[in-house]
Amino acid sequence: MNPERFEERLMNELKDHVEQRALAASAAEATARTATVRHRRWVPVALATGLAASVAAVVLVLNPIGGAGSPVAGADGAEPPTADSLDRIATVAYTLKRDRRGVVSVTIRDADAARPNPARLQQDLREMGVNARVYQDDPTCRPDQGEDPDLGHATLKAIDLHHRDGAFTATVRPDRFPAGTHLEIVLSPSSVDPAQIDDLTFGLRTGAAPECRHTAFSESELPVRRATTEGELVPDRR
Repeated sequence: MNPERFEERLMNELKDHVEQRALAASAAEATARTATVRHRRWVPVALATGLAASVAAVVLVLNPIGGAGSPVAGADGAEPPTADSLDRIATVAYTLKRDRRGVVSVTIRDADAARPNPARLQQDLREMGVNARVYQDDPTCRPDQGEDPDLGHATLKAIDLHHRDGAFTATVRPDRFPAGTHLEIVLSPSSVDPAQIDDLTFGLRTGAAPECRHTAFSESELPVRRATTEGELVPDRR
């Protein structure tokens, strides 16, 4: 299967689903005329080259780093960056570029490359004008619950994802972040070999940044094959 066509189809499914959930939420609020508590303050968007995927609520999840994965960087500080200017920062694990409009591209290589250092990537993003928090996935951390369709819309407008020529690129538009939100990136180790990169997750969060993050996507959340109602996507558990 062509990875780019597969990626495009999944992103279209995600966008359709977000729109349906947002319309449903608006209708419910108009009827009840009461405040709605939204538990999820973080909406992730992940991209991959593999075929494993899930669209649940406003979440698109794939296995972004294929094959054996990418080795984790060694000791802290083993990847000194080079800054050609304030608009470009490069390390052995990633490259950040900012154009004249303030749009920042985050490119992470997925073959024979060091794993990004979360603290360094976070600092470099802030130097590029992106309010960001970067985590290494922590299985002991309780994952978020609930969902926020409005934040899902904002995420789709603020972050574009691509995987081409052995590199994963997220195009981030800070000017489209809703007030009070920031970018979150979670780097997940492989369940087979913790020394390898398995998942990359980008998202927006409102409010204070948590101390840890865990993106809990189980094998039961596989590609969607059916819908219970128009626009409602559910995992295929057959």
